[in-house]
Amino acid sequence: MAKILIAYGTNSSGTLFASKVLCDFLQSKEHIVDMMEVRLLHPNIIEGYDLIIFGTNTWFYNGSQGQPHIWFFPFEKEFRKLTFNNKKFAILALGDSSYIEFCHSADYLEKMISESGGILTISSLRIDGYFFDEAQNNKRIQDWAAQLSV
Repeated sequence: MAKILIAYGTNSSGTLFASKVLCDFLQSKEHIVDMMEVRLLHPNIIEGYDLIIFGTNTWFYNGSQGQPHIWFFPFEKEFRKLTFNNKKFAILALGDSSYIEFCHSADYLEKMISESGGILTISSLRIDGYFFDEAQNNKRIQDWAAQLSV
């Protein structure tokens, strides 16, 4: 049993719904799971968790495609002030492959984690068009969650 935090940002609720699927699955495996909008999260509480999962959509922001949700930018400023040596992280990214920078938000967050000493326990999950096949994408989320190293 692990203590897991899912911190997410969402515009159209897709990342919220995907995070809820992830949360329910992990709880069914008897993990303690907290879900929180990343805008409400201060990075210093991360130390209290065995695994942190960032959930984000991918969008055009500040003149650039492939950005994480806007809430991650103020969070990142505080996150980078701390060190997370060997702290476990994972990333769930939603995107649309019709854009050039498909799920580049995952790359952005991977770099942020790496530069702060954290480690990814699994390859980031990149979901294309979550709402276009919600049932299949929820299964992908559950299959991915079953492989998480906690």
